[in-house]
Amino acid sequence: MPFQLFRFRRPELRHCGSDMAFGSLLILTASAFGADRPTEDTWSVRTMGIWSEPYENDLRILTNGDELELGFDDSFGFSAAIGWQPKGFAFGFELEYRSTEHELVSGNLPELGAITADATRTVETIFLNAVARQQLGLDITIYGGVGLGYSSIDFDLRSLGGDTDFDVGQFSEDTIAFQGFVGFEKAITNDLGFVTQLGWFQSDEPRFENELTQPFTMDVKSPSLSVGLRYEF
Repeated sequence: MPFQLFRFRRPELRHCGSDMAFGSLLILTASAFGADRPTEDTWSVRTMGIWSEPYENDLRILTNGDELELGFDDSFGFSAAIGWQPKGFAFGFELEYRSTEHELVSGNLPELGAITADATRTVETIFLNAVARQQLGLDITIYGGVGLGYSSIDFDLRSLGGDTDFDVGQFSEDTIAFQGFVGFEKAITNDLGFVTQLGWFQSDEPRFENELTQPFTMDVKSPSLSVGLRYEF
């Protein structure tokens, strides 16, 4: 049976999941060995630009299991966070806002090959992060951490292959999200540092549908490279 996004029978139950929590926990645990323990409470603010590349992008119809490989472009986003590390603790905590947007530029069906596609996916997330930091020589600090968050995912699907020449619809779903990251900070002054960070983002699979479509889901995960500034006070 050819790929069929548009509704022809009632939906079945949602399936979603995440497979990165264990790996992220390992990142944080490894970072904690030798982590700095401040002699007084420390507060910080951080802002970064994010380059991210969507990974394993598949759109799946929940009623029959049909899949469509999605081709999103690389994109830039941003994040901002406020952090607190209590006196004597190996871990600090951050409340972070993260936003990315990717344009859908192609689709591929295993049986039929490439099809035209036009859509935008926007992901906005609030994370609570746990972070461990270790100061090295030459004004360098390395760090690693994990975050658990709440994502709002918007998918504006304007067209997909030859199925439609009209706007399919705007879909929105809230899900749980996870992230893991490692990075280093180079001190510029006693309070200000330049930050470079590698990260991994993944959310539970959102469930989308409207009166035109069958229920469908998609992978939402991506590696990222971020650079920015961190101010400590």
